[in-house]
Amino acid sequence: MKTIFTIVKKELKKFFTDPRMLTSLFLPGILIFIIYSVMGEVLVSKMTEEPDTYNIYVENYPVEFNTFINNEEININVIDNKMNIEDIIYKIQNEEIDLYISFEEDFYQKVMNYDSTLGVSAPKLEMYYYSPNMSSSTMYQYFYTCFSTFEENLTKELSLENVKLLK
Repeated sequence: MKTIFTIVKKELKKFFTDPRMLTSLFLPGILIFIIYSVMGEVLVSKMTEEPDTYNIYVENYPVEFNTFINNEEININVIDNKMNIEDIIYKIQNEEIDLYISFEEDFYQKVMNYDSTLGVSAPKLEMYYYSPNMSSSTMYQYFYTCFSTFEENLTKELSLENVKLLK
């Protein structure tokens, strides 16, 4: 038993006094800690960065959808000056404009009067955004959700489940 204790003591002394052993023991842990700390800080700063104002260009915007733009939680700046589609797409790619929405003329009235049984195509809504730009993607997701909810609510209103029969 005494010889085993002597051998263990000798090996532990050799292990803890050898600089190469200590380096290989502690250096990987320290490097992993530093790398993950830096990565965490960078990711948190990227996730919390949000622009103060989102710039969107809207064409033929129905006044019935003003609640989407006049949201208190999101500051949206609507660009009013007339531009052609090439200039708008160029500005979206250069991150000057976050989103472009183009409505058909009298979009809201056409949606309200739309009947799929007539074989007429539905009113068109086009949205352009630049997916690598986080604020552009955010605005696209926001308006896509707003219009999807509008469409869903409209479908519910027009569905047969909500028809009341009079007797």
